[in-house]
Amino acid sequence: TRVKKVVDIVNDLCSGSDDNCNLIALTGDIVDGEPHGLMKAIEPLGNLCPGRDVPKLFVPGNHEHIHFIADQVVTVLSEIGIDSLVNDNIRLHRDETRENQLVVVGFDDLSSRRYRGKEQQAFDGIDAEKDTTILLAHQPNHLKVAERYGVDLMLSGHTHAGQFYPGNILAWLFNSRFSGYYPSRGKTAVYVSAGTLFWGPPVRFSTRHHEITDIRLVRSQ
Repeated sequence: TRVKKVVDIVNDLCSGSDDNCNLIALTGDIVDGEPHGLMKAIEPLGNLCPGRDVPKLFVPGNHEHIHFIADQVVTVLSEIGIDSLVNDNIRLHRDETRENQLVVVGFDDLSSRRYRGKEQQAFDGIDAEKDTTILLAHQPNHLKVAERYGVDLMLSGHTHAGQFYPGNILAWLFNSRFSGYYPSRGKTAVYVSAGTLFWGPPVRFSTRHHEITDIRLVRSQ
């Protein structure tokens, strides 16, 4: 299946890396449609980086909410070893001293009632001056909130880089960031994935390729 091929590519990236693989992030819209058959289709994601203690985190996108299956997706992912980070945060210890920490924050999608007013809850216990913070937020339109809370890097999706005309124009018009990497204009840098597979018909015209993104953080000098 396409999902299994994605898992195989990610596992090759992890096993071939000179550095430790510190995190696998799924930033929403991993399913689109009615739940029948879809839950079985995502089960191969449970084989991501087998045998390695790599955190695997998911945040819901609008398509999980459009079809009212967000809770079902969260349950299935939990059963196969993928945690959902919904209006919450987690600290990842990047070395044995437990001092070199990375804080990952996860938002529910903007379309969800569960998100509204929960920004403070998601950032509970985080010191924006001391902590290195990554925000997983499906829609790049979370950017203003990310900047307000001093996020260092926001990882998003949602736009599919337009996928095909005229979707590319609409995605560009209605999102604060469209596709690819956007350096910080103040505090928060942004990376918007073009998506790994497809939404709707399995085609892409006049847009960026689909992608699995390997992000490496480098300490500033």
